[in-house]
Formats: sequence, structure tokens, C-alpha cells
Amino acid sequence: MLNNPLFSTKKKYAFIGAGIHGLSNLYPVLSHFNITLKYICTNSGKEYSALKKNFPGCIFTNNIHYLLNDAEVEAVFVCSDPQTHFGIVSMLAKAGKKIFVEKPPCQTPEELETLLKITDLNICKVGLQRRYWAGNKYIFKKIKSAKSYTYKFLLGTYPNGNPYTELFIHALDYCSFLFGRFTIASFSKQEYEGGLTVQIHAVHDNGITALIEMSTHFSWNNPSDVLTISCSEEIITAQYPVSVKGTKKPARFLNLPTERVLSQPETIKEYFSTGNLVMPVKEMNTLVLQGFYKELETFILLAESENNVWDANDLKGLTDLYKILHTLQQ
Repeated sequence: MLNNPLFSTKKKYAFIGAGIHGLSNLYPVLSHFNITLKYICTNSGKEYSALKKNFPGCIFTNNIHYLLNDAEVEAVFVCSDPQTHFGIVSMLAKAGKKIFVEKPPCQTPEELETLLKITDLNICKVGLQRRYWAGNKYIFKKIKSAKSYTYKFLLGTYPNGNPYTELFIHALDYCSFLFGRFTIASFSKQEYEGGLTVQIHAVHDNGITALIEMSTHFSWNNPSDVLTISCSEEIITAQYPVSVKGTKKPARFLNLPTERVLSQPETIKEYFSTGNLVMPVKEMNTLVLQGFYKELETFILLAESENNVWDANDLKGLTDLYKILHTLQQ
């Protein structure tokens, strides 16, 4: 672990934003690796003593042009008001900065197309941490024979933002990440009591079909993020970020389920589990489990490298996703 190259970074960075998400999930990882933040840019420019302690020498400012015009700053983390991300990313890209932006990078398909033109050759990673979940490698091993799946993404009310681009984007991007491009066969939505529920029948290009339910009519104390995949020989149940399990399908004889005539125990394989967080190891740290650690590590290694790679710009893969988000919001 101590040989991780992130402990010996050489570049200087800046961070735009100091909200609860950044303070809870992003700044701690940067502090852990002793990343050099030259600027922290916020609306007020107020100096935060806790951040100053963790990032000594950092300059607090409310003037983004300081970091835009500073050639020493090669890369910038953006985790501000989601409505401001499009304008901020546009300015950073034009200034030639490498960018990590918390989702959403923008609000509409038109804004995304504008960003794509500006950032065509830039490094721009988007904070969609489910792509970096450790449980994914076990899911990918099993879904080659997937036929269909259901996905329940159920959260509490979200009155202060756009639930489509700030919440549901996670679920829809994750479906595309695992199963590839999809189109909407039909959908319905209900809005009442300050919440929103969207139910989708989706069809992937590879023939896999899905029922996806996304909602803010449930609870933040007990959210549900559960993916159930029907494969040829077993049912895979993935509960982000804690477990991936496989339940063996019952055998058939002359197309009759043997479980109807024979008493057979259910066979369940546990492919990935947090083990109730008993083990005090790095892999069980919640920032690692949820994918924040890995997504930031990926970006920083790209920022430290002198060579861009083909998948260094996440925006290029979000066009279909933003079209779907636009359709659902109409």
C-alpha cells in the first residue's frame, strides 16, 4: 500500500468547492495521499482552518481566474453547486487544465455537446463512483450469460436539486456501464408529496431487457441500491456497496423444476461481501468500498502522466445517457 505512486505525486492541483460531499468523500482521499493543493476556490473565499491544516500553503480564494491563469496548476477537482459545473468545466478546459468533476458535469445534452467540443483532447473524469466499485469485477464475470435484470434505486426526497442529473444519473450510467447501450421501450413517472418515481422498461443493444425503478419517495436512512440479474444458471444479486451474491437456479427435468418434487437446499455463493465491516483494512474503508478512492486515484495517475490515453475523457461516453435523461424529464 505504501508503494502506491500517489504518495509521491509531483503536480500541483486546485479544488473548486467545499460542500458536504467534497468534505466527506473527496478531500479525505487527497489529504491521505498528501496531494498538493495550491488553491481552494469557494464562493466566499473563506479560509477553513481544518482544510488549511491538511493542505498547508494552500491559498483560499473566490477568484477562479487565479488558478486558471496559474501554469503551475495542471489539474483541478470540481465539486461545487451542480448548476455551476458546466461553466466551470468550460473555463478549465479552455485553460488547458486536467479536470475531475463530480457528477453532473452539465445539465442538458446541448451543454454536453458544447463540453465535448471544448474538451475533445483533454483529460476529464466524471465522478460516477459505481464504475469503480470493487464488486463490479465479480458481476462482470457472471453477466456474460445475463438475459434480464431489475434495478431498484430508491432514495429519500431531494428538494434542493435536479434528481435526474444529480441522483438518477448514477443508476442509468451504471446500467450502461455493466450491460452496454440501451434504449427506453416505455416509462412512467409519478410526482407527489415532493418526491419523484420513474419506472423504465429498457432494452439493451445486446438483447438484455431491464426493469429499472428510480425513486425519491423512500428514505435516506434505509436507501435501496439493488441489482438482480437473471443469468443462465444463477440469479446474481448485487447490493451496492456491500455484497454480490449468486443463487443457483433449480435444475429441470423434462422442463419440470425438480424443486417441485425434490426437497433441495438453496445454493447461495457469496462472491463479494464487506463482512459487516469487521475487518479494519483498507479494502473495507467506506471511501474505498463506494469507489471514491479508486476514481480519484485513476484521475490523479492520469494527471501525473505526460501521456493522454483513449479513455481519459468520460464525457465522450455520456451522450446516450444525457439523451435518456432528457427524454425522462420531458
